[in-house]
This record gives sequence, C-alpha cells and structure tokens, in this order.
Amino acid sequence: MRPRRSLSLHRGLSRLKPPFHFGRALGGLVLLAGLSAPSAAINVLSLDLERLDGPGWTARNIHGRLLPAGKALSLQLSIRELKLPAPLGSLRDVKLNCPQAQYRPDYQCAGGNFTALSERLGPLAGQFSGNYASAEQRGSGSITLKLAGGNQLDLKLALNGPDIQVQGQGLISDLRPWRDQLPAMLVNVPATQPLTVNFKGGYQLSDKKGNLVATASSRAGDRLHLRAQGQATQWRWAGEAILPKLATWQPLIKAWPKGWTADGALQFAFAGEQTRDALHMKVDASLKNARFSDPSGLKAAENLQFSASSQISRATGGPWRQTMLLQWEKGELLFDPWYGQAGVEPVQLRYAGAWRPGGALVLEQGGLDWPSIGSLQFQARLRPQALRQSDIHVSGENINITTAYEQILQPFLKSQTLLGNLESRGKLSFSTEIQQGRAQALMLRLAGLDLRDQANRFMAEDLNAQLDWRRDGQPRPLHLGWRQLGFYRLQLGPTALDATMRDDQLALDRPAVIPFLDGQIRIDTLRANHLLSDPQWRLSTVLSPVSMTALTKKLGWPVFGGQFSAEIPDLRYQAGELQLGGALWVAAFDGQIRVRDLHVSEPFGALPVLTAKLDFQRLNLEKFTQAFDFGRITGALSGQVQDLRLENWEPASFQAAFRNVPTPGIRQRISQRAVENLTRLGGGGAAAALQRSFLRLFKEFGYADLGLQVRLQGERALLDGVAPARQGFYILRGKGLPRVDIIGYNREVDWQDFVTRVQEAVQRGGAKVQ
Repeated sequence: MRPRRSLSLHRGLSRLKPPFHFGRALGGLVLLAGLSAPSAAINVLSLDLERLDGPGWTARNIHGRLLPAGKALSLQLSIRELKLPAPLGSLRDVKLNCPQAQYRPDYQCAGGNFTALSERLGPLAGQFSGNYASAEQRGSGSITLKLAGGNQLDLKLALNGPDIQVQGQGLISDLRPWRDQLPAMLVNVPATQPLTVNFKGGYQLSDKKGNLVATASSRAGDRLHLRAQGQATQWRWAGEAILPKLATWQPLIKAWPKGWTADGALQFAFAGEQTRDALHMKVDASLKNARFSDPSGLKAAENLQFSASSQISRATGGPWRQTMLLQWEKGELLFDPWYGQAGVEPVQLRYAGAWRPGGALVLEQGGLDWPSIGSLQFQARLRPQALRQSDIHVSGENINITTAYEQILQPFLKSQTLLGNLESRGKLSFSTEIQQGRAQALMLRLAGLDLRDQANRFMAEDLNAQLDWRRDGQPRPLHLGWRQLGFYRLQLGPTALDATMRDDQLALDRPAVIPFLDGQIRIDTLRANHLLSDPQWRLSTVLSPVSMTALTKKLGWPVFGGQFSAEIPDLRYQAGELQLGGALWVAAFDGQIRVRDLHVSEPFGALPVLTAKLDFQRLNLEKFTQAFDFGRITGALSGQVQDLRLENWEPASFQAAFRNVPTPGIRQRISQRAVENLTRLGGGGAAAALQRSFLRLFKEFGYADLGLQVRLQGERALLDGVAPARQGFYILRGKGLPRVDIIGYNREVDWQDFVTRVQEAVQRGGAKVQ
C-alpha cells in the first residue's frame, strides 16, 4: 500500500483581491495534482482562504479539496458566507461538489450539485454543469435550483469576460415559505394554479450594468411583467400585474385577520428609478368586484371598486415623501354600525405627506371629497407613538348637514338618544385646529339649520351661529339666533343672543328676552366653564306671566284658565345632570309653588329621572277647581310633595299631603259636582247615596276641613285624609246644615286606577246629582 500524501495551500491571514483569480487558483491545484509522479502521487490537494473579494461579491472562510476520480478529478468546495449583489443577498454554508471535473483544455464540470442557505429564500439545493475557458474568459452552464415549497428555477448562463447573460424559466407553486421576506401585497400561489416564470437578463461586472425582463402567468389568469435596467448607482424598473382572483393570494398576507374572507380582481402598474442620491416610485392600481367579510359579518363589503395612484420618493438622508389619490367608485361597505354606498360620483381621498423613520407623519395637504356631503381639507402632524399629542387642522365649506348626518354621523349617534334620530337641513362651514391634543381654534358658521328630534324632545328652526374662537386669552364674540327653538311641547320664539368666549369660558353679553307663549323669558345670566373638557352651565331666568290656557294646551293637559309665572335663580347643567340651586318660585292661582332640591338626570336621554320637593302655599281653590272644571270649591289650599321621583316623566314615588287653610274673609264652600268627584277619588259613595233624595235641592255646602294624603309605592297608592273615621278617613268634614261628609274607605288603591279616576273627573266635569 502506498502511503497517503497531501499538499495544503494555506493563506489563513491573507485577503486575496483581484488580480488574484479564484479559477486560476483552482486550476493551479489541478495542475499540481496532474504533474505529480505516480510514485509520489498526491492523493488530496486542499486550499484554505480566509476571504476573497471580487466585483460586487465577497466570500469568507473558503475550503477547497481536489481528489483523484479516475481520469478526472473530484472537486469539493465549501464557503461559510458568500455576499452577492442586491437583490440576491447573502448565502451561508455553501457546499459545492463536482464529481467529474476536468481542466484540459478548459475547466469543465458535469453532474455537479450544491446546497446553501439564503437569507431571503431559505434552503437552496440544485444541480449544475458547465465549462470555462480561462484564456478567453468564456464559459457557459446550466443550473437547476430547487427551493422550499416545491418551487424550482432552471437557469442558463453564459460568460464572456466581464459579461454575464442569464435566461430561464421557473415554476412558483408556493410563496408561503418566504412570507416574512416578501412585500405585504404578495400572497399564496396555490399548487393547483402555479405561476410559470420566464426571464432573461444580463450583467457586466466591469461596468456594473445590467438588464432584466421577466414575465409570469398562471392558469387562473394571473399575469405579471417586469422590466429593469441600469448601471452602477442608477437603476430603472417598470411593470404591471393582473390578478383576477385575489382569494387565491390571500393566505400570504402577514397582517390578514384570522377568519376573514376576501376576493376581487386587482390590476396595477408600477415604475421607479433609484440613483445614488434619490429614489422615485409610482404605482397605479385598481380593484374591481371586490368583497370581504369578517367571521361575524359586521365588517363586510360587496361589489367594491377602488382606484389609487401614488408617488413615493426619498432623497438620501431625507424623509420619505408620498402623494396619494384614492377613489371609492362603486360598491357597499359595512363597518358596524356604519354603512355606506358609493354614489354616481366617486368619493376621493387625497394627500401629500412626509415621514421619517422614528419621527412624525406629516400630512402637508389633504382633502376628502364626498359629492353628496361636501369637501374637507386637512393638515396634520401625527406622532404614531403618541397620537394624543398630534397636531391637526381640519376645515370644511358648505357641508350639507342632511347627508352628513344621515350618511356619516347618525350610525354612531344611535346610542346618544337626543341626537340619534334627527331630521336635519342646512349648511355648515367650519375650521378647527388642535395642537398637542388640545383644541386651539374654532371657526363656525351655521346657516339656516333645521333640526327635529323624531321623538319630539327637541327642535330648532332656522338656527344660525357665528364664532371665531382661539385659545389666546382674548375675548371672542359668539352670535346665536333662531326662528324657533323647542323642548318637548314648548317652543321659544325668534331670538338673537350675543355672548363672549374667552378660552374655554362663555358668558352672555347682556340679558336676553325670548318670546314664550303670550309672555316672555328673560335670561339674566348664562355662563359656561370648561367647554372643551367637562362643560358646566349656569342659568338664571325669569318667566313673565303667561296664560295657563295656552300653556295647558301646549302640554296636552286639560285646559284651564289663569296665569303662570316663575323665577329660576340658579340652574346648573353638567355631564347630563340638571340641578337647581336654591328654589324655583312659581306664581299660580293667587298662591305660590316652591320647587326645592330639583335634580334631573339625562333630561334628553332614554330614561330621564327627576327628583324634587314641592311646597304649595295658599292656592285659591276656587280658581284651581274652576280651571280643571272639577266642580267649585272655595277656600285656600296648602300642601307639600316630598321625595318626588319621576322616571321618563311618569311618577314613580312620592309622598303628598294637601289641606285647606282657614283664611279670614274667604268662605269655605263645595259644590255638588265637587262632592261627587271627591267621593269617587276616595272610593266612597255610600253617604252621598243616602242623601241624594234631598241633596239635589242644594247647589253647595259648607265644610270645616278638606284634605287628602297620597303615598305612591310602586304600583300602589296609600290614601289618607284630614282625620280618621269609623270605617275609613275623612276627605272632607262638613260644616253647617245641610252637612256633607266625604269619607274614603279604601286606604290602598291601584295607582293607575286612581289616576284614571282623576282624569275622568276632570274630563267629565263631575257627575250630576239626581
């Protein structure tokens, strides 16, 4: 047995650069192996290099071995890292094996194979063959490259000095292995409809000049075309794509929500140029017959048609800049609770902006054109990490309030019951400025605004407003006026108010007089604080005497006469809570009604709640009973209502007690009709029935005491009178002859039944005594 001999060339500390030629180094190894005498044959020839540089590429930790293989040689080569020009990127753990290598007269390799790990494409494997004439620096070869997911490329290469020509075709059946490396718009290509790719290109290493033409197609109708050319630091590219069925591409979108489905046809064209100093790109795209849906169906679209045009650029060291025009041309969109449908003219969104990585997004010029609503203009400086600290300026001119409310605002206001179901008409112009998340300026113009809540809780007719406000500590005028303003069934007449705003405070310039029925409301004080955060309103007002006939007609109550006036010294409203400071005084029926501890929660909400206490002082019973056509009673009446609670303006609980007040000079008399009605309320009637035979001879009777107590608890009302009786309680104790006593026998009655008795007594005007 011959002893095994080897020759090793080691340049572990050197860095070999041109004119050192890697092919010549390998050729030298082959030559040394061929010149060795049989008696002193070299069985293994190895080469170790730390680094090797070439035009546009660098190799590190290179290990080569040559072994005899019959009349040929076996070449084994490994490279720890091979950096190639963009967009190829880096390869690691490159292993190349050529079992049949020859060096005379040219370098040749047949049946070679290789493996590598690409930073962009993942694991690579393939076969190759080729030849290279060192003297002429010419060569050719073929490579079959197999990638993850069943993807494959077949390449043919030709070398002529520094020129490289490549052409080939490929079969791309699955892009998912490169999901994290590909742009977000690329998605899965199903194996049943793979992409067939054809390409041809060239590159000159000496001039760094190259070109590429590539096309791709699938049986599903997908078509892609790419053209690129350039030299050194200046490259241009362009292309177009048609993707008729987006559903086949969906799975590769990295941000695609789980469970969502989508489809549609996408077509786009792009072009770009990159130089040493700048990058420019342009993209035009259209989406047709698109649809999507989330698992719940609450976010969905049908028959969508969009088009977009965008230009993107960046100068070296500068920010990214973009202009965009996006048009919604057709179809329906649902993002619960909002639903929208494109009209005859498209909805357009446009902007020009700039962004620097890690910095703010600056929208220098922006606009939204909604044909049925109007146009908005906006500028902004958005801080992605702290959106509340952003700067925003938005303005609009002659916005159609009807369509803006119906198409944009109403779906989001459904839970806000006062604003959730309005009829509206008018025009709005505005401009608002926000800096660091705080409102700094507001210009407002309302012209001929009509509003009506369909539940008849609120209405405004010909509402006009003008405001130019800034947060600068200076007084700013506010003008507000209307032809009619209504709350529930009550309307206020034509009014013009002048006020002043200073930062987030508002105050009325002078007392204002507002027509109301046949009288007027005088507003002495109207102030507001913290308007931009948690508004607090305060009001003091006086109502001059108005006709009770007009008031009761408006309220839908039984009509009665007299006059009504009131004074509200301090009314406050904040966060949906209305509260009375001090007492509300009402003058009615020659007496006084005092309202204390008044509190209303959500007065315009779905379930308003009112609580209060009322004191009645010396009401003229004759005017009171005649107003309600209850039957005539003379005298004076006082009383109180404690713990009153109304829910949705219906009584829920209270404790009421009323009693006559003997007053010198005022007779205490009661008519037959009033006797019958009081008897009906108290659940009596037996005493009246016994006396009917002679009571019909008298029109009225005297009384000593008159009163009624009612305590409402849920659906039951507990009744009491002025004094206990043997079998009940006295509602009225008679005086003189003939004497009439009214006794109530039922201390507990159904509340709705009691209310019905009162309504019937008023509506019928009392029962006649036969």
